[in-house]
Amino acid sequence: MPELLASDVIITEEAPTFAALPTLPTAVVGAVGVTKMGPVNETRLTTNFDGWVDIYGGFAASADLTMAAFGFYLQVGTGFFWGVRTVHYSPDATDQANKTSAAGLATLTTTGAATQGSVTSTNAEPFNLSPGDDLDLKVDAGGTQTATFDAAAATVSGSSGTYPTTFAGGETIILEMNNDGDTQTITFTSGAQTLAQVIDEINPQLQGGYADDDGGELRLTSDKAGTGSEIDITGGTALATLGLSTGTTNGTGDVVDIDAVTAAEVKTRVEGDTTAQVTVESDGKVTIKTPTVGAGGSIQVEASSTADDEIGLDNSVHSGSAAGPGDMGKVHGLWDGAYVNTLDVVVAAASSGDSDEFNLSIKEGTATREVWVNLSTVLTSPRYWVTIMNTGNEISKLVYAEDLLTGTPPGNRPDNGTYSMSGGDDGLTSLADADFVGSSAGPTGLYLLDTVENLSLLIVPGRASATVHQTMLTYCETWRNGDVFAVLDPPAGQSATEIVTYVKTTAALKNLSEFGAIYWPRIRIGNPAEAIFTSDADEMITVAPSGFIAGVYARTDGETPGGIYQPPAGVERGNITGVTGYETDEVFDKRKRDIVYPELINPVCAGESDRWLDGTKTLLETGNWPQIQQRRGTSYMNRTVRIGLKFARHANNTRALRRRAHRTVRAFLAAQMALGAFETTDEATAFRVDFSDALNTATVRKGKLLRGRLGYNRPTSIDWVWVSVGPYSPELEAA
Repeated sequence: MPELLASDVIITEEAPTFAALPTLPTAVVGAVGVTKMGPVNETRLTTNFDGWVDIYGGFAASADLTMAAFGFYLQVGTGFFWGVRTVHYSPDATDQANKTSAAGLATLTTTGAATQGSVTSTNAEPFNLSPGDDLDLKVDAGGTQTATFDAAAATVSGSSGTYPTTFAGGETIILEMNNDGDTQTITFTSGAQTLAQVIDEINPQLQGGYADDDGGELRLTSDKAGTGSEIDITGGTALATLGLSTGTTNGTGDVVDIDAVTAAEVKTRVEGDTTAQVTVESDGKVTIKTPTVGAGGSIQVEASSTADDEIGLDNSVHSGSAAGPGDMGKVHGLWDGAYVNTLDVVVAAASSGDSDEFNLSIKEGTATREVWVNLSTVLTSPRYWVTIMNTGNEISKLVYAEDLLTGTPPGNRPDNGTYSMSGGDDGLTSLADADFVGSSAGPTGLYLLDTVENLSLLIVPGRASATVHQTMLTYCETWRNGDVFAVLDPPAGQSATEIVTYVKTTAALKNLSEFGAIYWPRIRIGNPAEAIFTSDADEMITVAPSGFIAGVYARTDGETPGGIYQPPAGVERGNITGVTGYETDEVFDKRKRDIVYPELINPVCAGESDRWLDGTKTLLETGNWPQIQQRRGTSYMNRTVRIGLKFARHANNTRALRRRAHRTVRAFLAAQMALGAFETTDEATAFRVDFSDALNTATVRKGKLLRGRLGYNRPTSIDWVWVSVGPYSPELEAA
């Protein structure tokens, strides 16, 4: 028998049987719009306005997104604000390469460096060529070398088609042309009996191709020639009669589209077929150069070429030079944009006094923006100019350097002088709704925000249109599974009755979704940049309010624990810092506010001396959560539970796992209840958590899927939120 000691009270600590759910940020803004500069086709996070300016530039006349960032940080000081810069895409936003913005540059010259013979095209990509077009080149005065652009269209011919067809009418061919994503259905009438009649009925209906007679058989041919040409027949009731079958046929060649050959494709073809070198310029032009540096190098595009006129290449002999003036390097705009055209590159004597070194600065007008001292063209030097400007502690925020490797260092030091930058383009010509919405294929527009995991707010300042607003709501509710809430701007110049018409009829937003809210009217603020914006008679300018309102949301969320469950409105929480007026005085009239508020439009003030949000309605009054704080609070809890239950992925669905999930979620919801998340503080009626055996059947458990449901209290009922953790399959979901 063990020896007994004196009585005592023993405390033993055990590890918790539940996992604490993460504390997620509640106000992470994703914003799409126009800026002065910054990356295109990327998403960048900023946490204060100075950081925003470093990346996207300061105020500019068209930079609605920068004004929104200014308004956001004016409310909250610091916060999470992700930017997506909008430019126009042509022909569409499905390919990031279709951007029309461009980064300008300045070319630095050097004295004493030998140069290559080169010819630069006068035209920019894309180039409209024909199959078999070529460039005949004489390189270094040698024999003719030919680069040929081959392309053939996709074509499909019938095999043993039956004519007359005996079509009764309604027979079809279902197909897609050129991988454009649009399924076409060709429908025949009973009059399509002969091959000629079949062809006559196809051609008016077929987009992107045509039909003709191939020796008594039906032939379909794409309008596009090249590897991007495609005919994909997916079905139809007329196939057997016409001798066609399902399947995909592609065009051939060494370019994607002979009608729109890119500069990169010209480079690949010329360098593959000849000894010449090709540089793709930042403005989409091409420079063809001799491989020989010095007076012995020459390049000539011969008049026998068939692609020279379209590309814009002359037929003169272009010779290199021996020691003498030449291009030694380029300074490019770090970002696309016309801002580059206001910059000068200044090369001056080195502060060290070493004649082989140089100082380089970037000036905007008379203001010096950036300076680098004692740079060198020697690649192994610790002050090698490209490395210093492009990387490390001295990296430029405005430009980047490119060494053309002309001549021998250090004799290829750039000449002192001022080099003006040019060629920058904001890409705003023909800007359309589609450029803001973007495409998941790019990705572009809204879909660049897909990688922002904790995104919770969405704004698109400067584009208050029906298409953009409807897509924002769909993106928040469907594409992002209800995790994101949209703050919609009113269109410019709207009276009370006009904004009601817009919401109810023009854009059909009323009762469309509880995952967004719209405000009215636009706001006026003190002019923050008088050199850029023209003030009105009261020294103010009118701007979109969504960035300011998103800042009010973020401030409300952060002022107190559980702030996300509080209405972002009213005299205290809804105060809008920086607002000095409104686009229309109608908002001061309660009778006008009484017109808009019942239509789910939130006024941005409640009186002439007030500067606070006077509404908390979402755009769906019949939904589960018709108030902004209800919808956002529920989305926050759903997002937290989903992320917090990751521990259950690929785990055996045992009772121990189900108990752990139950305790984890219950502890989290109890904590949220204490912060005001629900209509009551009585746990029995505030929420429910269910990971029971009834939900987790044998089939579900075998598939290692954990199922549960959460009930959140609202004024009239408990609404279930279903939870599934594990390998998803429709069969398990239905089990």
